[in-house]
Amino acid sequence: MDKFDSSLPKAIILISEERNNNPKFEQVSNEEVITAAKDKGVVINTIKYNRFKYEQFSIPTLSARTYGERFVLSQSLGNQRVNNNKKIEIENRVIQISKNLVKRSKGNNYKFSFLTKNDIKDGKNYKAQVEVTDSEQIEELSYKAPGNWVVAQFQKNLILSIVISLILIALIIILVLKMLRSYKEKALARENEMLDQRKKTEQQQEEIDKQNKEIDRIKNEEIERQRIDSENIKAEKMKSLLKDVSGVLIPGGFGKRGSEGKIAAIKYARLNHIPFFGICFGMQMAIIEAARNLLNIKNASTSEFGNNCTPVVGLLEEWQKGKKRIKGSEKNLGGTMRLGLYDAVLKNNSLISKIYSEKKIKERHRH
Repeated sequence: MDKFDSSLPKAIILISEERNNNPKFEQVSNEEVITAAKDKGVVINTIKYNRFKYEQFSIPTLSARTYGERFVLSQSLGNQRVNNNKKIEIENRVIQISKNLVKRSKGNNYKFSFLTKNDIKDGKNYKAQVEVTDSEQIEELSYKAPGNWVVAQFQKNLILSIVISLILIALIIILVLKMLRSYKEKALARENEMLDQRKKTEQQQEEIDKQNKEIDRIKNEEIERQRIDSENIKAEKMKSLLKDVSGVLIPGGFGKRGSEGKIAAIKYARLNHIPFFGICFGMQMAIIEAARNLLNIKNASTSEFGNNCTPVVGLLEEWQKGKKRIKGSEKNLGGTMRLGLYDAVLKNNSLISKIYSEKKIKERHRH
């Protein structure tokens, strides 16, 4: 080994047989060889022949103590002059040793195992210093402890950890029970709401059935009709005229004639809770009555009667193009009516928008 004075990786491969290799002739370590190999940085690798009738008693001191590799070949009877299988096996082992020469000569293939007095399993990263007996360099190894913070707390304060765990379990149980109670309450509320809705639906259906029966009754009965000429009635005589009626119907019409009588009849019906039905012009008169007596617009009227008023009902202008009339007459009568289906955009939060539950509707008109 004196010739191995080089900084390059150095190795010796010993291929040996095991003749007379039994407990009586057990191999003894050669301390001088091992010491010299360490001083020169030489790695000794051993490949041991393995005859079937001999057992392996050799101690792998040369390879183990010089950081080399040791292989024992597969067994054979030893009755062949050249065993090709063994030859191939030896070649493969030599190739394997050659591939690991640099790693082992530099000490990069070491495996360390050690016990630590720190038995806390907290999952943290630690460092340990390793001092090798044949080296002056102290190695520092990093390792991670098993476990985690929870396990460590149980190790450090078992009783306190158990108490805290029981409290947490109790809190979780309380939270789960609370969630279940809330779920049951919501389910019960939904069930009650459905029952209420069903009850309301049944009540509405009963009311509809009652109305249908009343309609059928009215259809099958002779209705006594009383025709009143609105042009000849006065407001002070309205009570005597309408005190016995079950409803007031004001049909369509044109012009100012009789309009004040119609407005007076509408007011009487409203104040005395008599069912009222205004058709076309009758509906317009109802608007004027409400504007005068509910909104205090004293001179409320329709532009059909002229411009000397506050019009709450206006004539349509869709029959005009520019200043030229393309439909209707100079008397502003039939040509100014809205006929057929009409798109109407309802005002937000108004009563009619709540009734329809829509912002845009289509209805038929004739007024």
